[in-house]
Amino acid sequence: MQLARRLGAWCVVAAVLAPAPVARGFHIVVSDAASRAGVALLQERGHRVVETGPLGPAELAKHEDADAVIVASSTKVTAEYMGQAKNLRVVGRAGAGLDNIDTAFAAESGIAVVRAGDGTVSAASVAELAFMHMLALSRRGLPGHASIAANTWKRRDFVGSSLTGKHLGIVGLGRIGKQVASRAAAFGMRVSALARDGSTASGDGDGIARLDFESLLRESDVISIHCPLTPETTNIFDAAAFDKMKASALLVNCGRGGVVDEEALLHALREGKIAGAGLDVLRKEGGPELERHVVELAELPNCFITPHLGASTYEAADEVAFQVAEATLAALEGAVVSPGA
Repeated sequence: MQLARRLGAWCVVAAVLAPAPVARGFHIVVSDAASRAGVALLQERGHRVVETGPLGPAELAKHEDADAVIVASSTKVTAEYMGQAKNLRVVGRAGAGLDNIDTAFAAESGIAVVRAGDGTVSAASVAELAFMHMLALSRRGLPGHASIAANTWKRRDFVGSSLTGKHLGIVGLGRIGKQVASRAAAFGMRVSALARDGSTASGDGDGIARLDFESLLRESDVISIHCPLTPETTNIFDAAAFDKMKASALLVNCGRGGVVDEEALLHALREGKIAGAGLDVLRKEGGPELERHVVELAELPNCFITPHLGASTYEAADEVAFQVAEATLAALEGAVVSPGA
């Protein structure tokens, strides 16, 4: 417990008590690691580590004798796998979201689910990327670059807008949202956030006004999304939402794919209902080909898409890998874990 807290690792717990301690030398599968910092730590502690790339269901099933699996976003840890993995005690998530882990089944089965801790570096990395999207869109960086690549100089065609003095609406004022808010203040932006409980008062003494969803849509010059994907947030940015936004507004999603209705966004951009959009996450990621509407979005001069690069920095990868390795070991070795740990 103290070790987990010291390193900032916190756990989303499927079992309030991790399984009882067993002999050293756990078998741990690490899938799609962006950094070897965690693998090195596990090996230094004397555990048998199997490193793999992203695993599909059939490939993951070959590792049914693992004591723990640590995954990024690409590998799905399903009820079917956990049901057949008789030695499985812990599932570690090298990242924030738990969309790819059946946490309900884990809870029923006494399997602890842990993830990286406060993620100060990774949260900063996502916030930086959100501002990269905002700046690329507001200053028309992409079409400006394309004009140079086409061997032309059309400076007057790419007059942009300043972020200074603009109203930023944040949907999801968690770790990452707060990092975005602090950077927005440095840009001289006015910041509001979506109220989660209906209250429109500033919360936690942070001085950030809370707005209901419709007010945030109507008043914001830029909206930055950092909320989880839940049944309540799925497709909340749909055609009706875009109709309420300013025609000059920018939408940035560095949170979760599925929060934005991508087909409705394509229509809104084509029809000039909003001025631009930056996406780092998509409803469907990976696979041999992108969905057709995503390609059409990327072809627009006012849409900027990156392949889920939010926390893809060397610094963030090291931090996350180390923290999730420590949290996994703490759970395997019988530490008491809780949502606040």
